[in-house]
Amino acid sequence: MQRRTVVCLAVACLAIGTVVGYAAKENGGGVAVFKGKPAKDGAYAALAEAEKLAGNGSWELIGVGRVYYLSGDKAKGQAIFDRVLNARPATSD
Repeated sequence: MQRRTVVCLAVACLAIGTVVGYAAKENGGGVAVFKGKPAKDGAYAALAEAEKLAGNGSWELIGVGRVYYLSGDKAKGQAIFDRVLNARPATSD
């Protein structure tokens, strides 16, 4: 009985995935929020927000800088890395 349930669940997931994939293909793909906008603009807007949320967190800023650097904006990524590396460490308990 349990094996039958697992097989039915797997088949259902495959069917749902196929339907969703076909629907995305028919609608031109992509998320409706970004329709008509270049994907790069949305990504850079999300990165700018991530940089604000990172605040002064060194590991968070390194992650944001890495995404900038690897996405092709090497100057912005390097500026973030330099900012993290040149910052004085905060004293902690």
